[in-house]
Amino acid sequence: MRLLDYLIIDVRPSFMPAERFGLAPIGEDGAGHPQYLLKYECNTGESSQERSEGQVHLSQAQAEAMSALCAKINIGLVPYDGIMGLDGTTTKVTFVQGMNQIQVEWWQDAPKPWRPVEKLVEMLRQIAERAEALV
Repeated sequence: MRLLDYLIIDVRPSFMPAERFGLAPIGEDGAGHPQYLLKYECNTGESSQERSEGQVHLSQAQAEAMSALCAKINIGLVPYDGIMGLDGTTTKVTFVQGMNQIQVEWWQDAPKPWRPVEKLVEMLRQIAERAEALV
């Protein structure tokens, strides 16, 4: 069973390059397990033309870990414990399933109810970083 149609992650630090990740299903393997492709890009210089980009297929273990983490996500209304600031990192995550979508955005650390989403972001960033290191 496919977990979602698409996932978009935008990470915007104050003084570092912005990153964007897109995760989409690309079919199923021979055993009927969904396969996912992670595309990523990062501005690497002062110009928006200077950027690094790539893509990587998630392993079955990575897809199962992502699915288990997504099963823990229960997004409610905007949590009260959100904080505000100027310098730091803003993260925006958009989940798309069919014609439905939900978007969460936080500054610095995710509010407690959204921590599984924050863990999902970190998981996908690590996968992209490892893939980039292999290039």
